[in-house]
Amino acid sequence: MRLPKSLYESLPLVLAISGAALLLLSPSIGNRPLQFSMLIAGAVLVVASVVLFLKRRDYRLSRSRVKYDKLDDWR
Repeated sequence: MRLPKSLYESLPLVLAISGAALLLLSPSIGNRPLQFSMLIAGAVLVVASVVLFLKRRDYRLSRSRVKYDKLDDWR
């Protein structure tokens, strides 16, 4: 499945905002099991957004570094 580039690039931000919203809204829910579920889901979304952001950053840095390493091998 391929996502449009704009959606693909904004996915970590969407996940972080959704997770933060769940974390902030969970205390206002009166139902304890639902409150706990929202708290866990919010934490998972925030952690997933951070992991996704870091993985993408590392991949992009490694790809750009490969280009420069090939230039060094030329000499």
